[in-house]
Amino acid sequence: MANQTVETAPENPIENVLARDLRIESAVKGRETTKEKRSAIGRETSKSRDLRPVPAILVHRTDLSLPHCTAMPRKPPTTSTTPVSSAPPTPRPASELSSVAKLTTALRLLSQRGNEQGALQLRKNTVEARAMTREKEHAQSRSKYAEFPSLRDCHQKLEKRDAEDLAALRKEINVADSHWLSSAEGFAATLLQVVAELLHQDKDRRPAASVSKPSSTDGLEARLNSRLDALGKQHKEEVAKQQKQIEDLQKGMSTEIAQRKILGIENDSLKKKVQELQSQKQSLVRKVDEHGTLIKQLQEEKSKETPLPPTPQEATVTAEDLKKVKTIADRCRSGLADLEATVTGHDQKLGEIDVDLITDGCVTIAATLPRLEQHAKRAADDISGLRSDHDRLRLDNEKLRSNADILQSSVQQLQSGTQQLQSDAFGVQSSVEQLKSVTDQLKHDTESLKTDTLDLRTDTKGLKSDTEHLKAAAEQLKCETTQLRSSLGETQLALEELQSTTPRPPAGESFLSVKTFTTMNTAVLHKFSSWIDDLKRRLDVIEGQIPTLQTASKQQSDHSSRIKAIEDQVKTLEKELDQKTTPSLETSRVTTAAPDHKNVQLEGMWKEHDMRLKTLEANSRKSPYRSNSASFEPTDAIDALAQRRTPIESMKAAIDALRDQVAIADQSIKALSESAKLASAGQASHTERLGQLENELFSTERRLMTAEDALRATEKKIERKLDFMQQNFTTLDSQMNNLSLETLFQAIIQYMGTFQPGEAVVGPKVERVVQQVTAQEFRLAALERAVTSSEEPANKKRKISPNLGHAGITNGRH
Repeated sequence: MANQTVETAPENPIENVLARDLRIESAVKGRETTKEKRSAIGRETSKSRDLRPVPAILVHRTDLSLPHCTAMPRKPPTTSTTPVSSAPPTPRPASELSSVAKLTTALRLLSQRGNEQGALQLRKNTVEARAMTREKEHAQSRSKYAEFPSLRDCHQKLEKRDAEDLAALRKEINVADSHWLSSAEGFAATLLQVVAELLHQDKDRRPAASVSKPSSTDGLEARLNSRLDALGKQHKEEVAKQQKQIEDLQKGMSTEIAQRKILGIENDSLKKKVQELQSQKQSLVRKVDEHGTLIKQLQEEKSKETPLPPTPQEATVTAEDLKKVKTIADRCRSGLADLEATVTGHDQKLGEIDVDLITDGCVTIAATLPRLEQHAKRAADDISGLRSDHDRLRLDNEKLRSNADILQSSVQQLQSGTQQLQSDAFGVQSSVEQLKSVTDQLKHDTESLKTDTLDLRTDTKGLKSDTEHLKAAAEQLKCETTQLRSSLGETQLALEELQSTTPRPPAGESFLSVKTFTTMNTAVLHKFSSWIDDLKRRLDVIEGQIPTLQTASKQQSDHSSRIKAIEDQVKTLEKELDQKTTPSLETSRVTTAAPDHKNVQLEGMWKEHDMRLKTLEANSRKSPYRSNSASFEPTDAIDALAQRRTPIESMKAAIDALRDQVAIADQSIKALSESAKLASAGQASHTERLGQLENELFSTERRLMTAEDALRATEKKIERKLDFMQQNFTTLDSQMNNLSLETLFQAIIQYMGTFQPGEAVVGPKVERVVQQVTAQEFRLAALERAVTSSEEPANKKRKISPNLGHAGITNGRH
């Protein structure tokens, strides 16, 4: 310890030199910034720490070496021709010790501030890394903000917390930087102060005469380097010694572990031998006790023996009894020979056994008997516990068997249920396929109905345009009828005027010439010819409109037939979907039948109108006013009057015919207007019907969509149930497979094997058999005595007492 303190004391001057260099550089280059100072001092201190092997320990060693620095001996001067200035330095005074203490405290404070700064920087790095990882995770999970709105708030709170932590750590780092800077400045100041004091002391020590004498600080760096090298070598040697000691300790530990393992194995073998010896001792003690009891019994029997009374002459022994006795004696002799062989074998074994070893074993057995008794008690407790465990396991086994039976029944039920579910699933699949086919067909039908509805809409638009044309034609006809009526009134007025203005022939003249007649009736003839031309033009216009009306009627009939077909299709679809739409069908039938009847009426009216127009054309062609005027050349006045009356009559007839035609035209116009009204009403009913059909189609589509969704949901539910049942089945199957009772049976057998009779149980039985054999020997001896007595004369024969035989029989068990 003293060596360590003495050698670590010179470490501080290198720091003084570094501080002096820093001071010189700062004086030359100017005052640096706080960060540059911190980095420079940190680099220099790190270099100094790199030069020293263990900086922290060295600082503490300098503290510990302070009290012992005064006791450092000076090296004796060598006998070489060295000058006085190169002699070793004198011991350091108290002022130098105080400067060293100041430097150590300043350096310790600086290192403490640096450690705090490093810890804060590490915390800042960890917080920044955590913030970066959180930002990455939040950037990845931004797509879930719409689905989970609270996630954004949670992320914002975490980011805010990280920002607050970083801000607090930055403040702490700034404070630590300021503290470290202040401590570094204090360290530099102490360094400069110590250097100044040392220089002042060196100047004071130097004599005034020795001007050419070199200063004591010239060899400071070389001494420091040498001392550092020595310290490094010493540290390396100590590390090598410690490593060798660690290796030696590891080797010793490995050898000790191996020895302990060997001793454990030997201890186990000795324990087994001790148990065997204990069992042998117990068997020997039992044999000794049994022999003692047998001896006591024999002594008691001998003491109880009485002289046999004389046998009567009647109780004689026969040859058969003798043969039986001989056979028994032979058996007993063979048994005795076997017992002698076993006894000789035991004697040999006992002879081979060493007495000292037996005594040592007995001593150890006596020492270990109480512990073995405790182990026996524990074993008895364990046996009782094992018995209870056996009973519990047996009950558990019975429960498991009952559970297995229940599980088997449940498995069978599940199998039947799964089979039923499979059959139901197949039925559902077939029904689903049928529904899919029906839905596909319905989709196709709905698409065709959609196309038909589009066609019907276009047709209805055409019908609307046709009805509008018909309405315009009807209005035009009404206007023409009003014009015809007004023209008829004008014609009547004109005829009356003509009748009033026609010059009557004089009373004496009986005829008029053609020229005079034509001159008299030129205006009338011009009016009639103009009227006839107007009627022809109108008839031509009406004849041109007739084919358009016929085509419109044909289109209407085609539309009605198509509507019937569509209604039939809708009816079939409604029947398939089991919808209650019979009233709508009846209305559709009524609405479809009405337009057909109206169309027939319109066709009839158009035919009648055509016939009437044809008759009008014929009458106009047959009118006498279209013929040339040259044809009217009567020969006499009577013919002229007759001719004059005939055209008037023909004009009247023509006017009547025109009136009739106008009335017929009015009727036809009314019929056309009514038919147009009926057509518009039918069109409205058709549009309503089409709207109903569209609504029904939408409802059927919705029902089909809901049915498809329900089918999909049922399919998913059935699949889930099937998967759940399959999983349950597999788990039950695995449980049934794992319910093998082989391991439990083997464990029970092993446990029951411990209760099998061993040497400790069989030994007493063998001893009991030996006792029975000895008893038989005594009986044989008694029988031999009886036989010998029976061979004596009759007067000396003795009667065998029945008590002896009874006693021998009863004693056969001993």
